[in-house]
Amino acid sequence: MSLQDSIGLHEHLGFQWEGRIRRAGFTKGQYFDVLNYGLTVEEFEEKHAHKFS
Repeated sequence: MSLQDSIGLHEHLGFQWEGRIRRAGFTKGQYFDVLNYGLTVEEFEEKHAHKFS
């Protein structure tokens, strides 16, 4: 799964982009950014409650 696929999935599920921590990690000789996504319980219920009733 690519980064764009992962972002698309999170946004499709209702997650909101909350920020980016630049160069937060280092692996295999490269730095990478951490993207933060969040979803409140109210947002979850609004988007997904019909699936559980």
